Amino acid sequence: MRIVVAGLVACVAWASPAFAEGKTIYVARPGTKALEAAQAKAGAAELVFPTLHKALARAAELAQEPGATEVAVLVASGSYEGKAGAGGWALPPLSAPGLRFLILGGYDDAWAARDPFRRPSLLGAGGGTGTPVFDFAAKTRLKELVVGGFVVDCSGRNRYDGDGNLVHEGSRGTPFVAFSQMLVERVVLCDNAILNSGGRVMEPLIAPASPETEIVIANNLFWNDMTPVQVGVGIGWRGQTVKRITLRNNTFLRCWPYNPDPTSSMVGAVTLHNRESSQEIVAEGNLFAHNPGGAFQHDWPEERMPKVTLRGNLFFGNATLFGKQEPGAGVLVGKFGANPQYVLLDAARIADDFGYKVEGNVSVDPGLGEAAGLEVGKAEGGEGHDVTVKGFAHKVSYDPEKLPLPADEKARAFGIRPDEVWKR
Repeated sequence: MRIVVAGLVACVAWASPAFAEGKTIYVARPGTKALEAAQAKAGAAELVFPTLHKALARAAELAQEPGATEVAVLVASGSYEGKAGAGGWALPPLSAPGLRFLILGGYDDAWAARDPFRRPSLLGAGGGTGTPVFDFAAKTRLKELVVGGFVVDCSGRNRYDGDGNLVHEGSRGTPFVAFSQMLVERVVLCDNAILNSGGRVMEPLIAPASPETEIVIANNLFWNDMTPVQVGVGIGWRGQTVKRITLRNNTFLRCWPYNPDPTSSMVGAVTLHNRESSQEIVAEGNLFAHNPGGAFQHDWPEERMPKVTLRGNLFFGNATLFGKQEPGAGVLVGKFGANPQYVLLDAARIADDFGYKVEGNVSVDPGLGEAAGLEVGKAEGGEGHDVTVKGFAHKVSYDPEKLPLPADEKARAFGIRPDEVWKR
């Protein structure tokens, strides 16, 4: 364990190298100390806004200025809604191949530090059921995109029955970022908490702008979402694919299959894609706990997959939809290209049977307390309506004073790290 923890600590220093100074835009609610501090700090009225949609519109204008190297939209803690309560923020096409574009939430009143998990920037998720939170227009081209530090409760887009179970009809997913095949060299999605989504949350559908293009999904809390992440779905561009996709120190807690049925497609919390869209997938320091459909969905045969590394992750209590009770079950859940039924593999079996790099993973109860409270009944029959699932995707609430962090000392190195957020 000492070796694993040391390795994970070494991975924390993952911020980008320094870039030339650019333009910084501040967003804070009216009448707040943060707005007053921003006005004093910015020294320019056009760089301080009380609404996020106006700030993003101004950022898009600055992004198009000749020689622009960086535009950063910084958001103070507080609650924000889209224009007319739409629950989403659309951006125009940004043709800026040399630009670093940042949207960062969770700032304190003095703009001195970010504490996005304890002092969250809460984004409304109302409006249409399929509206992305951040919607980038087609033909956008950037050097780097960083979006982090936001809390999104998607329950307002869902329907629930009288027992509190999520009802599929009328409930949809809440895409966190719609990339629209953005041409980009680096994407970082970090320090976010996304709860109660009725479908896919993160799906990095980009076009890689160079052979070194990478996607980093780090320090995010996915809690009570439907199959929240798919990695490696971006198509190639001019013969290029994404070089590396990294999942680092994320927490996947109580993430559900869309259908509570062991014969359904897409049951794992993270869906892996093939090598036609990425050369390497690295998962390290993540915590997967109490995900009924398993941790990783793996439906392609190994010869069609990219390089895969599973290093220093914690897996506990996954794949209960399949009747599995072993602590480390359901690391990979899939059909692997040929099997008519699901095959469930733990870390040891993956290391034995596949050419993937599998090291330092553990299966200990993280001690998440009330956050882990779920019941999954025994599956009967082959149709979703024949399966008994107790408490299917019951709505959970975000409380910055009661974060779902491991209580067990052996588990504290895994999952989100509220004190180690991304820095500019």
